[in-house]
Amino acid sequence: MNRRKFTKTTMLAGATLAAPAIMGRASAAGETLYIADAGGSVSQIYKELFYTPFTEATGITVVPVVRAAQPLPQMQSMVDTKNYIFDACIGAGMDEAVRYLALDLVEKITLPKHLYDDLPVELRNLAGFVPDSISAYSTVYRTSATGKDLTCVADMWDKAIPGVRSLRNSGRDNIEWALRADGVKPGQAIINELKTDAGWIRAFKKLDQIKPRIAMWWTTAPQSAQLLHSGEIDITATYVNRAAELIVQGEDLKILWNQGYYTAYGWSIPKGNPKVAMVQKLIEFTLDPKRQAARAARVLNGTASISAYQYIDPKILYLIPTQPDNFKQLVPLDVSFWGENLSKSNEMFNAWLIK
Repeated sequence: MNRRKFTKTTMLAGATLAAPAIMGRASAAGETLYIADAGGSVSQIYKELFYTPFTEATGITVVPVVRAAQPLPQMQSMVDTKNYIFDACIGAGMDEAVRYLALDLVEKITLPKHLYDDLPVELRNLAGFVPDSISAYSTVYRTSATGKDLTCVADMWDKAIPGVRSLRNSGRDNIEWALRADGVKPGQAIINELKTDAGWIRAFKKLDQIKPRIAMWWTTAPQSAQLLHSGEIDITATYVNRAAELIVQGEDLKILWNQGYYTAYGWSIPKGNPKVAMVQKLIEFTLDPKRQAARAARVLNGTASISAYQYIDPKILYLIPTQPDNFKQLVPLDVSFWGENLSKSNEMFNAWLIK
């Protein structure tokens, strides 16, 4: 199999996308696609909901393969050597996709208009990336500890509100949270603030205020969930699907959607791959709203299909990031800005943490 490059950052021209050439079952039967996904339980879910039904519908076999957590070196190698160890990558974040595009490592992916129009507006702008799932990061808390519902990120800083605090060991996320707590509107206003040295100083001054109250700086999403489950912490900022899993199990937790952010994970095709048309057919298959809804019910992440929420069980719909009332309270993470400033943020945060 072969490997290749991801295309440059390109703005899609709204509704002008053309549908890719779609082959019939007869011409595709017997072919095999090798798809790099996250492995483990995620791969099993995708096999059940996407890969096997796609094979049954088209005759194209889909084989999941292991990819690196950060697949950029693999993508670069495939493009350079034209030795494709997988035909597409699914589950890499938008921050990775921005890098692929800048390095011209991916194929441009076009979608039929009805699928393109069903994507969130903010996620239509990368020509070499198609979202598959949407992850939200926000404040989670235990109402029995706080004694009240939280309304904004600043409540984490409020000493009058009881509860053991925790934050992620991450420069980016804590800088974002600190500026929210200091009254900066989430989204572009925070990015504008951080375009000056004064903005970075402001963020760390705000972090100084909460630092003594942080019981644990968690490092992985499962760790944050375990800390909540064990009762070691009562308030944190984390990936909401982790909290949602605990809520479904009956835990006394709430998600504060207000002032959270979201980012997408999705599809990229290494440039020059000869199976582009087949991969695009698979991508279109997975974007079906009912299939998106079935996957969301299993992993409690948001759907790339805006209309999929109507097919999700109301008992869990309120926990899904792309449920309309939740989604309108979230802002997209600026992956371009943080792609350029992630190292800086972590270096500054690590230096601040050991003071």
